[in-house]
Amino acid sequence: MGAAAFVSGLGPLLGYWIERGTVEAPASVADLVRAHYASAARRSARLTAATLEILDRGAERGLAFILLKGMHTAHEYFPDPGTRPAADVDVLVAPGDAGAAEELLAQLGFDEMRPATDGTRSEWYRRGVARMPITLDAEHEDNRWAVDLHFALTRRYYRGLRAGLPQPVAHELVDRN
Repeated sequence: MGAAAFVSGLGPLLGYWIERGTVEAPASVADLVRAHYASAARRSARLTAATLEILDRGAERGLAFILLKGMHTAHEYFPDPGTRPAADVDVLVAPGDAGAAEELLAQLGFDEMRPATDGTRSEWYRRGVARMPITLDAEHEDNRWAVDLHFALTRRYYRGLRAGLPQPVAHELVDRN
């Protein structure tokens, strides 16, 4: 059951619902998914704190980061950020700020693990974080995570086909501070 709850991504959400009495389950299942939620909530808090540090330090340097995908949706659309599992934090920076953003991540203790070979993104891992998962049965708070630094909203598909969106401009964005 633990592996199914983890692979489906539903363990933390089910644990959250059980804690609030929204759904019921046998005690053994309830205890398991509550543990999934507790660990995922601690992980989410850790990733959120690291993301805020990146955003704040970037703002001090005049870098405008835009949160994409999981970190944004976890805080905007899920009942609790811990209910949205995440393996990475996706941020977009203007292409001209790529070098400064990479320098900032390096100064904050991240190493580039996958360079931006196509010019659209690079992948960064925090130094000292275990390379191998602690467990494959849950969204463990200490499992490895990455910062995916995007320089464009494009993606490569089959046989080199690319699709994407233009770089957003300030008036198209919403500041939730």
